[in-house]
Amino acid sequence: MHALAILPCLLLATLAPWTAQAVESAAPATTDPAMHSADHHWQYSLGLRWQTDDVGTPASHALVRPMLGLRYGRWRLGSSTGEDWLRHASFLKLSNVEYQWLDTERIGVALSARIQNLEDHAGFDGFADGRNTVRARAHITYRLTPRWAVDGEITQDLLLRGDGTTMTAGLSYLWPVSDHSSLGLSAGMTWATGAHLKTRYRELPPPQGGWHAGVASLGAGLSWRYSFTPHWAWFATVGTNRTLGQLHQISPSTALWSGQLGLLYFSR
Repeated sequence: MHALAILPCLLLATLAPWTAQAVESAAPATTDPAMHSADHHWQYSLGLRWQTDDVGTPASHALVRPMLGLRYGRWRLGSSTGEDWLRHASFLKLSNVEYQWLDTERIGVALSARIQNLEDHAGFDGFADGRNTVRARAHITYRLTPRWAVDGEITQDLLLRGDGTTMTAGLSYLWPVSDHSSLGLSAGMTWATGAHLKTRYRELPPPQGGWHAGVASLGAGLSWRYSFTPHWAWFATVGTNRTLGQLHQISPSTALWSGQLGLLYFSR
């Protein structure tokens, strides 16, 4: 097995003692009560999402997609099912299956996997042509205060089909505007291996000397969520991303703004 394939395992092995110490030192170090109440109950969410890659020209870049979320105990499939709807500044995670390994007042660790199409870099939907792979993801959140948090994430192509490894570090701020709404701000930087950059941006001419590992992008986002009944909620997000390093050298681009608008029903 290629050495990069065991990076997520090594990361978790390295962080295990640190996370245990963080949990013991948290005051109080208790698990989210909502997770206890949901340990043996199915929860689900259904909704619709409108999204665009360029807010400036939404008519030519817009898509409408259904949304589905399922949760049983610490296992989750798809989008949020409601119990953490207003707790985090970030919104949707690109994962098909997720396991919440640890969730306390101070630290959270989630493990997930995603079937990904290597041709268009989108999630597997059963219809798109081309090769697919399984992308593993480990996400760690450390809450500095009730509003500020730092995030770390590593992803890996488990089938070694050329999509490599990425690592992301970020900072987020959550403002609970009311009991029914929250505003989240987040920013982060992503590092990627040369293999990932070569696969992800294969439509671009390769840089002189080939692709090398390095910082690839810098992004920021804003999210607004509002629960107008216990079962119904809507959300809006806007984000921007700026390429860096080799990617910016061969394809200079201005920062474009993407956006989402959606409606969700929670089973509660």
